[in-house]
Amino acid sequence: MKRLLQMTVAAGVIALGATAAVKAETVLKLGHYYSVEDFRGKTAQKFADLVKEKTNGEVTVQVFPNESLVKGREGFQSVAQGVIDMYHTSNVYFAGQVPLVNIFALPFPPAGFDDEALYAFNADPRVKKIFAERMADANVMNLGTVNSTGDAHMYFRTPVRNLEDMEGKMVRVGGGYADRAMQLIGASVASLSAAEQFLALQTGTVDGIGTTHSSYVRFRLDEVAPYHLEVSFLRIPYWIIMNKRKWDSLSSEVQAQINEAIDGTQAWSKEHFDAEQEKLLTQVRNKAKENIVISPEEQARWEARMEPLQALFIEDNGAAAKELLEIMAEYSKK
Repeated sequence: MKRLLQMTVAAGVIALGATAAVKAETVLKLGHYYSVEDFRGKTAQKFADLVKEKTNGEVTVQVFPNESLVKGREGFQSVAQGVIDMYHTSNVYFAGQVPLVNIFALPFPPAGFDDEALYAFNADPRVKKIFAERMADANVMNLGTVNSTGDAHMYFRTPVRNLEDMEGKMVRVGGGYADRAMQLIGASVASLSAAEQFLALQTGTVDGIGTTHSSYVRFRLDEVAPYHLEVSFLRIPYWIIMNKRKWDSLSSEVQAQINEAIDGTQAWSKEHFDAEQEKLLTQVRNKAKENIVISPEEQARWEARMEPLQALFIEDNGAAAKELLEIMAEYSKK
């Protein structure tokens, strides 16, 4: 009888321990709208791998690519509502909820504002504080910037060589001030997710797009937009955002480990991104029917049309917008 009691107690202890172990494991769902082969898709998986490593398996990040869980344009709202824990996205898809991120949608970024400057700008405590305050209002936490578009170019169904060729064109460039920029040069804008671009170009719903080298190659956009305009139009960061209540529910130790995973992901991205971009740009040039380079004089005409946008950005968003532009100028000079 005594032996039976000991075995029963031992079994109970083991069961309790097993239950505790199960409870200790945290599973977080991370969605994105890229293919698994896309560099951004690889970056999301790298983050998931690092979280598992840093937390010794206590936290598992399940990655859902290709909009398989939530569409790109619904990512921010789904994170805010707790439908999904995390999303790897660009500011294009949440500029409506956090208008200050439209600073990255101001076309033709300042000279010297390369990827290194972009990462440093987003890591600046002043910038992090401004964005954190705005995102917290929506119950969203910005974990950090883990990669960027690099130089985003424009692609069209028919050749575009000057401002006059843009007149009346319907384009998809990502929303916010990029849309306003297109309107300033005579074009109209369409709101589409990345997954909708091919069909829209194929059917003539849109005449052109602004997108990354990666998207152009991965989505076979050369088949429907064969004219490549080699102009550095935008440089947009990709963020990993998280439901703030979910973040607050984690221990300080796990939060620190996730932050380490973000830092490690960014370092990995920096190490591999330039080579990836060069490879993709070569593929873009090979796939395009024509690669069009506009003259410095013509580009100056385009940039002149953009001049009202910074003033409009400040007018729309107040003192915080002015501060962000001043900080961006600091990093553009470094």
